[in-house]
Amino acid sequence: MKDRIGSEVRTHYPATVEEGIAITAQEAWTQRDGYKLYLPKYVQEVIERVAFVAREDKKIDKRSGVSQRLPISATENVISNAERRAIRHAEKTVVPRISDIYAALPAITGKLELEYEGEMKGADHVSRELIRAAIAKTFDDYFSGVDMRQIVQWFDLGGEIKVTESAGAKEVLDSVKGIQGLMEKISALDVSAKDSMESQVSAAEFVLEGLYAHKRIGRTEERVFTAGEKQIKKPERTYEREEPFRNRALQLGLARLRRILIGDQLGAIQLAAQVLPELRLERADGYERSTGRGVDVIARVAAGQHLAAALRRVVLFQLRQGHRHQRGRAREHRNVDALTLARSLARLQRQQYPDHRLHRSAR
Repeated sequence: MKDRIGSEVRTHYPATVEEGIAITAQEAWTQRDGYKLYLPKYVQEVIERVAFVAREDKKIDKRSGVSQRLPISATENVISNAERRAIRHAEKTVVPRISDIYAALPAITGKLELEYEGEMKGADHVSRELIRAAIAKTFDDYFSGVDMRQIVQWFDLGGEIKVTESAGAKEVLDSVKGIQGLMEKISALDVSAKDSMESQVSAAEFVLEGLYAHKRIGRTEERVFTAGEKQIKKPERTYEREEPFRNRALQLGLARLRRILIGDQLGAIQLAAQVLPELRLERADGYERSTGRGVDVIARVAAGQHLAAALRRVVLFQLRQGHRHQRGRAREHRNVDALTLARSLARLQRQQYPDHRLHRSAR
């Protein structure tokens, strides 16, 4: 319009979910002839939060944005899907469920422009993630601090239930009543046993979807709710006396290497035996052959990554100092001394830790 009338219209997003719901209720086609419609508040909030979550998602193109047409179109499709179900099962009231939002997926994907990362995952996958995040946030508003362990335990003990978006209210209600503690929790949604079957089923499904959104229970693509996957925690490797090793043991070890390089082999090996229990020779990789054979073997036997680097620097320095004015056989003699130390340390290591295997034995 700017090139024709000289003005530019700038749109803005609703600041709150309540404002978005009010705009959607005003613009969406909800008043229809025929069946009575009851649109639960939590369903409206989930639909609206899909747009809010999408506007913050990095997989959504920020330049194109997410307009208010997304929740408007999604609401109309949700009601249409619920209306079709009510007609099929001769229900008196049309009550949308959370599963109807997933059924209205084309109305969401058609209103989103994806970034490269979103294109790689696919529009359907991204939209399902948005719906799940919106359900989780809405669920927290109603059930924050509510103990759901009884319901989760029912699934952990092997319970399963299938709730499809096309199933009638009576069929689903008979199934969800078997889940211990579930029907007592829907009172937080202002739904009780006195309300219609359609309202009770919609509320019960919202509780299950909220637990699934928080990964406390699982759900298959066929909409079968099952026990959630238990994440096995790997035990963390802890090292006792780590700080003393970094301070005293490292200093002693470097001092012994200096002594061996000036000729006191026997004394260095005997004193090094005091340090071996703290050296913890766990790994033997990461060394560099370019530093010379003697330094190479010492670094390999020393094994700890930070220790190996420190030893390599010290030994190189000592070798440079000792070899500055030496040639030929004298240099080879010093390398033999270094190999002798490495072999002795390896023997002591095997005696101290008979079950330990070095990555590669010193040769």
